[in-house]
Amino acid sequence: MRALRLHKPLHTRSCSASNFDERGDTLVEVLLAVVILSLTVVALLGALTTSITGSGEHRNIAAIDTILKSYAEAAKYQIELQPVVTGSKPSGPIYEDCPGNSSTKVLTDYRNGVNGKWTPPPGYGAGSGYSVAITQVQPWNNLSSNWDPSCPSGGLNHDANGLQLLTVTATAPTNVSDQMQIAVRNPDYPSTVPNPYAGF
Repeated sequence: MRALRLHKPLHTRSCSASNFDERGDTLVEVLLAVVILSLTVVALLGALTTSITGSGEHRNIAAIDTILKSYAEAAKYQIELQPVVTGSKPSGPIYEDCPGNSSTKVLTDYRNGVNGKWTPPPGYGAGSGYSVAITQVQPWNNLSSNWDPSCPSGGLNHDANGLQLLTVTATAPTNVSDQMQIAVRNPDYPSTVPNPYAGF
């Protein structure tokens, strides 16, 4: 009879304890991972908050710019370009000379005249939180060749050339504000006959 030979397998597997290590991560490693994740989340939230805030501010600035331009155009039209309509008062331009009129009176008359005719852009009217008004009137001083800070209470007619610089200020609900300056001229200049409806 032939003797059977037992062949050894070509590959053997080692089943040592090192192949079944179940120790896992240490507490320090877990804490380090949590800290890194937390810092990442905080940085992302900060960037998101900054982006949202910046977007809101940009929206307010864009809205203010729209309101300023709209109001300034209406102011220039009412003060120096408004046509005369027979039987209508006020009719024609509402320009006022500074001498003899205080800055407060001129501002009040300009605001009343412009606000009564100006139509705010859609969404920016009463109750929207946005406001706009003429906040300063500066007549041209022929003597100093510069703008006076306000209407002189008396004396020489510094704005005899009928030129004034108006400051228009608009404010958003978040108290962000901006200004625009426009120059207006007396439409009667150089006529010696004043506008009969100026200062209604």
